[in-house]
Amino acid sequence: MDPEYQGLDAMDNRRNWALDAVKAADAYARLEAKYGGGTLPGAGQRIAVIDTGIDLGLTGVLPHSEFVSAHAAGRLEYTPILGARREPYFDADAGEWAFSHGTAVSSLILASRDDPRRDWSFHGIAYGAHLDMYGITLGSAPSRPYDPQPATDAAIRGRARARVNVMSDALSSRPGVINMSFGYSEIAEHYLPQRTDMEQWLKPLIDRVKQSAGTIFVAAAGNGNGRECERTTDPGCATGNLQATSPTVVSALPLWDSSDENNVGERWVAVVATDNMNRMAFFSNRCGLAAKWCLAAPGADVLVAFSGKYTPDPRYLGRGWARGNGTSYAAPLVSGGLA
Repeated sequence: MDPEYQGLDAMDNRRNWALDAVKAADAYARLEAKYGGGTLPGAGQRIAVIDTGIDLGLTGVLPHSEFVSAHAAGRLEYTPILGARREPYFDADAGEWAFSHGTAVSSLILASRDDPRRDWSFHGIAYGAHLDMYGITLGSAPSRPYDPQPATDAAIRGRARARVNVMSDALSSRPGVINMSFGYSEIAEHYLPQRTDMEQWLKPLIDRVKQSAGTIFVAAAGNGNGRECERTTDPGCATGNLQATSPTVVSALPLWDSSDENNVGERWVAVVATDNMNRMAFFSNRCGLAAKWCLAAPGADVLVAFSGKYTPDPRYLGRGWARGNGTSYAAPLVSGGLA
């Protein structure tokens, strides 16, 4: 889900409860106890984020204020791939500045502590890390009713190859963690009857993960729970609203590997979202079949950096802060926490 824009001066809404929920302060204290005072969280670690891009500013204009210091220190790099554009950019077809999903996601990892325009407590969980953004084009979440499609060789294998390509680009920087806050809407349970085929079709992706020793892959589990269902005869749709009892097909990747040397689950993490009452977020897919490689993190009403249209006039670029919902925002808290 896109975050709701809050404006540049929403000073009373800047506290990011998510950092308290994951006990970030305790982790920082342990870092300083081990490595000395002034140690930055994530220092020396490299995180690759595959997303829409990141707001690095226009010609003569600095990046979004949350990333100025990291960019100046050489800890933020952006490589557009697969037709992605440098952000921010004006979407001529829509007649407005494009919302930067990647900026919002990245801020939960890298947002600085030295931006004078926001409350002291909003910063990324690993704001001392090096972040490599690999920009790809992402479609908007569908508004139509959930309609699980039959798995086919062409569809599943094609998506697996696409993932292999973008992951190979991201792996070129030798990151410790790769964050993927994107995916497809299919729920893993719906494809269990085709498990043998799924393993064959996803094998290129499974093999690529196995070959990537030292890197942990973090994937958003999906936001399908409660969506209207089109075919109520399908599993999980009997009530007319989807019961997303497991992550999406790719988030559940280790499920499709039956080999004796299966170690995909040791480096693959699916992430579901919680709310500020420490409950599962209403929209979040559940861990279910992916329970052995699944973590939960704050993903409802979390504070993120905003870059996109400035409402009500879409001609003007808006930069500031917003509240967002989605497993897209839970995943980078896990990625940064691992770093």
